[in-house]
Amino acid sequence: MNLFATMRNILAFCCLCVASPVTSFAEKPELWLGHYNPENLGDPQQDWKQASRAIDGIEFYINMIAYKVPPQNLVDFCKSLRKEGIEVGVSGGYFDWVAIPDQFLEPSPETPIRERERMVVQAGIGAETARVEMKKLENLITAADGIDVIALDGPIRRLLYPGADLGRTSPVGESKGMADVGPAVDEIIRYMLVWREAHPQVRFVALTNFPNWGWDGEIAYWGSGPKGMYWGDFRPAIELLIRRCKETGVPLEGVRVDHPFEFATGEFSLQGTKWPEPVKDPAAVDWLPRILHLENIVRSAGLKFELIVNSEYGGATSNEAFAKRSLEYLDLYHRHGGRPDRYILEGWYRFPDRLGPDSEPFTLSHTAVEFADRIQQRNQSDETK
Repeated sequence: MNLFATMRNILAFCCLCVASPVTSFAEKPELWLGHYNPENLGDPQQDWKQASRAIDGIEFYINMIAYKVPPQNLVDFCKSLRKEGIEVGVSGGYFDWVAIPDQFLEPSPETPIRERERMVVQAGIGAETARVEMKKLENLITAADGIDVIALDGPIRRLLYPGADLGRTSPVGESKGMADVGPAVDEIIRYMLVWREAHPQVRFVALTNFPNWGWDGEIAYWGSGPKGMYWGDFRPAIELLIRRCKETGVPLEGVRVDHPFEFATGEFSLQGTKWPEPVKDPAAVDWLPRILHLENIVRSAGLKFELIVNSEYGGATSNEAFAKRSLEYLDLYHRHGGRPDRYILEGWYRFPDRLGPDSEPFTLSHTAVEFADRIQQRNQSDETK
């Protein structure tokens, strides 16, 4: 981290200590592991016994289950998860994708994922998406005897600005989204209701790609789009979603923030990228305080606050860089007073390219053990204060 970023974080920490204490720390925070192919930990050579005792949940990626992972690869692994008391989660709520049902009837590593952008997102898409995703996840539901948590992956954005996964640098693309946040929230609730009718045990968390949103009138990381807020101001959007879910009787369990380390520190540079000139240099913004502000809002609403703790730079560089920078992010967030209820160590990047064994430094499972140790140390430190 450069000196400027370090000084900025020190100043932010001083301000937070005075003005923004996080409300009501988690009594026993959870640690979850996310990866495209977590079922590969079922290979005895991975040897992740220590990590399996350290984590509370595993998250799968929906399209890997739908198209790529043979059902038999899930059965024994999910049985082992249940034996250890590990919960099963999955990403969901892909309202802006058009699935290809005949291709996920017999998933295999050779099956291509050829889903396409939905050109019009309109009323009824919530229930339709839920029914399609139940079919996509049928093998996991059977193997795990049910899913515990569905992380709705950017649901508001997908309904307002469909197709952003394709890498464009403007909030609006060729496809047509819903007109406002209100109707988008209605579709999210319909999605949840359809799932709950068939699987009453499922809990839901709303995941946000937080750097892509403005906050309280301030810019998004990209500093472009209307008022520099790219997808808009996330605060009124998430507050409406939380309130309406409670009113409808399908409350969210939590809100999950995806905000990689380099975006939390302002280190990620837009220079030399395809992004347009920002209205304000993201390096001049204190990003950690807004994450902590959202943590306070979520917990004040009685929900769990979840933080994905990883490093985009590390994920593009090496197993060692991913592990070290992810741990640095964990420590930084703790120093600023952050106390998530659920930590997600998520390895969606090129690295780490090794899941185990957990005795080998810089594998994903070894980093999970290190995470668990540091979280426990922080809890013990809090208890003595």
